[in-house]
Amino acid sequence: MKDTDYEIEFISLFGNGRYASKTRTEERLKAERRSQMSDRQLSRGGRARSAQMNVRTTPAVKQLAAKVAAKLGTGLAETLELAISELASQHGVTPDA
Repeated sequence: MKDTDYEIEFISLFGNGRYASKTRTEERLKAERRSQMSDRQLSRGGRARSAQMNVRTTPAVKQLAAKVAAKLGTGLAETLELAISELASQHGVTPDA
């Protein structure tokens, strides 16, 4: 069966690399997601926070944590992550996962 000019043109659209491969499409999507991240998200390497931890503390400790966060120029969550990571490394504690 002979293809018409229309069919040949249509097929040529997909054969000449005009459309990206699946790998290139995934890379582009990843780059687009990273471009929409805030500086804080990028500083974490793009890792999203998916676990919640609630802590009760005294007002003085809360105020101290806020002052440390302001001094470091980070949010409270980043400050707590840094503090816990530092304590863990000082005491040789590693995550099980």
